[in-house]
Amino acid sequence: MRVVKIAKDCIKNNSFLHGAIYWSLGTKSYNRIVKQMKDMTYVIIVDAHVGHYMMALAAVRSYKKFHNLNQIGIVIPKKYSDMAMMWKDDIDEIITVDDAKDLFRLSHYLYIRKEMSIESDKRLIPYYFGNGEYGIIKWYVHKHYEFLNDNRNIDIKKFSDYDLSFSDVNVNSILRLNMGEPLSVPNIEPSENDIKLFEELGLPKGKGILLVPSAQCARSLDVSLMKKISEKAGKMGYSVYLNAGPNEKAYDDSVKTLSLSVTQTLKAAKYMGHVIASQSGMIDVLVLARFENIRVITYQGTEFDKRPGYFYEHQNMMLKETGLPSEIYVNVDVNADISQDDIVNKVFEGWE
Repeated sequence: MRVVKIAKDCIKNNSFLHGAIYWSLGTKSYNRIVKQMKDMTYVIIVDAHVGHYMMALAAVRSYKKFHNLNQIGIVIPKKYSDMAMMWKDDIDEIITVDDAKDLFRLSHYLYIRKEMSIESDKRLIPYYFGNGEYGIIKWYVHKHYEFLNDNRNIDIKKFSDYDLSFSDVNVNSILRLNMGEPLSVPNIEPSENDIKLFEELGLPKGKGILLVPSAQCARSLDVSLMKKISEKAGKMGYSVYLNAGPNEKAYDDSVKTLSLSVTQTLKAAKYMGHVIASQSGMIDVLVLARFENIRVITYQGTEFDKRPGYFYEHQNMMLKETGLPSEIYVNVDVNADISQDDIVNKVFEGWE
């Protein structure tokens, strides 16, 4: 805790230096965005992880309701702006920026000014989901240093029970939505244009499986396991599509690749009817959409399992949020004696 206080004091004691640096980095982006802003609050959504964008968008409504805002907008990189349409009923305005680096700089700029108690446009809220240099937990600890220092035994998940002031929607997500508002339900229903595209691609309606085998936040599915999955799927009359990049090839001739935008991929999953995947933020969106024909294979006890029970904790939160059955998660203990055939049987249980 003392280290945190020292870091905060260093920022304040060098306010001129930091102010000069972040003013020069942020002003151009700041002025360009402010010119587009209407008279409402805007949350800047920027991160290095696509899953964090989606979880952030799902939490915007919580922030809007908690602060009794009539309208709320977002500022987001153009590359990820199509995802916002899954929550268009909860977002009143979208401002896009060509380069995500602009938003990172602007968030740094606003964060530093906030830490130094320097005035900036209060309609703009810097948003960090928790992994960046100025992650929200670090910010949260800064803001409530004295309280935390006097209450060292408090579980971070229970911070919000102490009626602390919040000023960022991130806290709502990290503290399990203890503000009282649930995450928004994303709309992954295919439009007429989406369906036309899927028909042109030959996607099977209701009898397809989208395989999403890898992500940044979980161990990828083994190729040998995926081959067993596609073999079983073929025997059951399902067609398997692999979520892939534009130039990637499938691991097996019986499997086709699907390379679409994130939003279109999620809608394609709904259209085809079934998903088998490793844990990721994109998969969390399907869960939040109450998509039941999904199996999330998660290896417990790997380097991705950040602390004992990390994945179970996350899964329990998602199950509580959505009311989906626990069978959607297929948990595999890496230290247990379980065969790939057993995993495959568990994945397809209920789909036969």
